Amino acid sequence: MSESAQLIVGQSGCLGPKFVIVDDHPLVREAIATRLLAACDDAVIVYSGPSVFEAVRQAREYGCDCAIADIDRGGRMGAAEIVTAFSMHSISVVALTEKSSVEGFEEVAVAGGKGYVDKRADPGDMVSAALTILEGRSWVAREFVNRTGRLSSVASLSEQEHRSLVLYASGMTQQMVARRMGIAPSTVKHYLDRVRQKYTDIGLTARTKLELHAIARREGWLP
Repeated sequence: MSESAQLIVGQSGCLGPKFVIVDDHPLVREAIATRLLAACDDAVIVYSGPSVFEAVRQAREYGCDCAIADIDRGGRMGAAEIVTAFSMHSISVVALTEKSSVEGFEEVAVAGGKGYVDKRADPGDMVSAALTILEGRSWVAREFVNRTGRLSSVASLSEQEHRSLVLYASGMTQQMVARRMGIAPSTVKHYLDRVRQKYTDIGLTARTKLELHAIARREGWLP
């Protein structure tokens, strides 16, 4: 695939979601582009090549909905620098790595990354991550969440959301939480709905009270 500014248009010829792909290996880049176009045939590959700088430049010039970038590149740019190069321009990033870890995941998330995918996992994970990000949500493989067991720095809760979660997960009803916090039950429900969504966005199931209790214990907020 060309590394020039020429747009690579999907099968339908219509300009759909725009991507940049950054990886040192041409075959990897081609495989990623092929999967993206198979999943979304009006997708546009704005850039496919090894240069973060050139990817950012062309993304800013032509527009970009999602960057898919290898963060194990070595050299002068670390994972956080690669992700920040895109996120500082409001470009969502799927970080690809062969060295997945809790620390690596949190580093990517803090830098503004929206997806974290292990290259050794199912290749479909990368496409799932990209399509999820296009919907405005974050993505991380459930297998990775289960293995790491710690995502507290990613699901950033407001003070009221945190308090609602802890009180509710400790065994109180929504009405009891409302009385304790001096707010309406409907407001408590609103806070808890936001908590559920934030944890769902990072791959943790948070539908039931039992699941919220498990999350609160995982985070160290309940014994």
